[in-house]
Amino acid sequence: MSTHSIDIRDFDGFKTHHKFYETKLSELSDHQFTLPQEFGGGVSYGFEFSKTSILQLSSMSFETETEFTNGEGPLCGAFIVLEGTLELEIEGYGSLTASSDQACLFFLNKAKCHCRYRAGKVRLLNFSIEQELMASLAQDYDNSPLGYQADEL
Repeated sequence: MSTHSIDIRDFDGFKTHHKFYETKLSELSDHQFTLPQEFGGGVSYGFEFSKTSILQLSSMSFETETEFTNGEGPLCGAFIVLEGTLELEIEGYGSLTASSDQACLFFLNKAKCHCRYRAGKVRLLNFSIEQELMASLAQDYDNSPLGYQADEL
């Protein structure tokens, strides 16, 4: 099986501002990430509310299994898998698989995170927000899928 891998910091090379006007999302979003053709096809639309608060709506079709890696945090937020499967690995802590209609809260301070997408269609809604706000929203939940406290990551 062939696997593609890309560091998410390289996404700046795919970032465009308001160049795609075919849909309302393109017109209203602050930026779009277009999945390179060698990986498949699709677009992720970004809506920036502040430097650390961003909403992403993504609909992509992967030709083969593809992995994205982000740098170290701080980064926190949540994602909801609307269609397809996302495999998430946090270096040194563990991994999880989220499929359609599953969600996950995340806090990343020092750990590097790998997101693997299987071949096929994936639709996601994810957001990142300021760490203090996320901590206050998550304080009532004790269901970390990786079994670690937020300050450990």
